[in-house]
Amino acid sequence: MKISNQKLKQDVIRVHVIIERIPSTKDYITHGHYGLNTIKRRFGSWNKLLLELFDGVNRKRGRSIEVECTNCHERFSKPENAIVTHNFCSKRCAAKFNNSKKPKRKLTKQCGGCSNLIKKDHTYCPNCIKKGRHLRSGTHLVNRTLKEVLYKRDANKYGTVRCHARGVTANRKQVCEVCGYDKHVEICHILEISEFSLDTKIGHINRPENLTLLCRNCHWESHHGLIDLSGGPARTRTENN
Repeated sequence: MKISNQKLKQDVIRVHVIIERIPSTKDYITHGHYGLNTIKRRFGSWNKLLLELFDGVNRKRGRSIEVECTNCHERFSKPENAIVTHNFCSKRCAAKFNNSKKPKRKLTKQCGGCSNLIKKDHTYCPNCIKKGRHLRSGTHLVNRTLKEVLYKRDANKYGTVRCHARGVTANRKQVCEVCGYDKHVEICHILEISEFSLDTKIGHINRPENLTLLCRNCHWESHHGLIDLSGGPARTRTENN
């Protein structure tokens, strides 16, 4: 049996009397006797039926109320569903209030290398970092000796020195200084690391004039005496007798 439009209207009015306000779709699903889709299909939409019956619609989602700003105490409007414990009229008021409760930029901690105050999430002040006090030995790598960085006895015992050398040559054009190959190059010490005494500083071993860039083949030849690097960065090959 088909439900008449009049019965659908009467049922919506009945729900209106129960909840004492213009019903929403959720209200009708809870208290109504008929299907919501049936009403939408008969009257075009839920709001069209509400306008016909009550000359208005349910505006709960868009309703705003007046609240007081927690920081400046001025009154302003805010959506009802967005009201929380602390309400702010602007981002500036929110930042002022939050920074007063939990300051982030105050210098409250003592530097690990001096008596200067620093931020609580830092360990050293910029001055101590510049002097290298944040490093394990208290000095920058260039001022450490070869003995201080030799922590292994295998083929990788000079790894720290070679890693620092790559940083020294990072701004150079990455091509082999003998053959011009540019797909892959390696750092080569003109005077080998093993030739330096253990009390030599890393900055002296890795001075720019002692470093050259070679491809893998030229690097192998330099170690086997086929390329002479004694006069500076490699430029020519020695003839193979």
